[in-house]
Amino acid sequence: MTFNYLFVVNPNAGTKSKDSIIQLIDILFDCKYNYKIIYWTNADEDIIAKIQKELSEDIKTIVVAIGGDGTVNMVSKSIEGTQHVLGIIPIGSGNGLARHLQIPMNYIKAVDFIFEKKWRIEAIDTCEVNSKSFFCTSGVGFDAHIGSLFAKNKSRGLKTYTKMVIKEFFSYKKQGYQIKLSDKTIDRSAFLITVANANQYGNNVFISPMSKINDGLMNVVVIRKVNIFNVIPLAIRLFNKTIHKSKHVETYLTSNLEIVRETSGAIHYDGEPTIDGENLIYSIKKKNLNVLVKRRIKSI
Repeated sequence: MTFNYLFVVNPNAGTKSKDSIIQLIDILFDCKYNYKIIYWTNADEDIIAKIQKELSEDIKTIVVAIGGDGTVNMVSKSIEGTQHVLGIIPIGSGNGLARHLQIPMNYIKAVDFIFEKKWRIEAIDTCEVNSKSFFCTSGVGFDAHIGSLFAKNKSRGLKTYTKMVIKEFFSYKKQGYQIKLSDKTIDRSAFLITVANANQYGNNVFISPMSKINDGLMNVVVIRKVNIFNVIPLAIRLFNKTIHKSKHVETYLTSNLEIVRETSGAIHYDGEPTIDGENLIYSIKKKNLNVLVKRRIKSI
């Protein structure tokens, strides 16, 4: 099958230089494939419309996001529900969806992965919260609070994020939530609630290690209590894929979800923070986005 390739570059994502990535793409793709490179240089630019303007119903296009989770989110929004396919060259801080799909983190390997067609196409689920699409994770509570602060900070990376978590941990107050699942309603006081499509936030922090990204279900992870005594064991569990086994954590599978919280405030989706109301309505569309994954990957 013949494909077009559209590379969408966010020059402001991550800390890596984009010039070397673009040069490599030009060298490899110039003589072999029909491709184009466009740039998302301004957060106020309607990048979704810009991407869709480049697409045609007559030929399938692999639209490659060169950036972090925010860039991946916007590119995915532009092609979900269509024949077109998401590719990722991950250069962001977390790269949650790329890691779940086992995309190489090294940009040279990621470009080679696409160019040499070491992939197959799979359809994954997509989610929404209050009509805002997300593809990896969304949540409220401490992680959303940190995400909101991190977005305002000029310094990026895991080191900055970790320092912020430590600083805010001791002053953060958990909140009460009503969680309306497909089959029941529960009330919880929680440190955070994550709604997961993929298995991790990024940086191999596995908030929902059992998540399948094409099963038509959202994984709801409720961390009830975090304090000075259990924070280190919980952190270890996030990295060794056992957070769901902690006595301080509850997990639920659902196809419909509403979270009602005490007050409006921070929420994140795919790492992008925003402010939203007390009522958060979540939904999922099964196998609504085509993506590139490793040929040999057994399940996603």
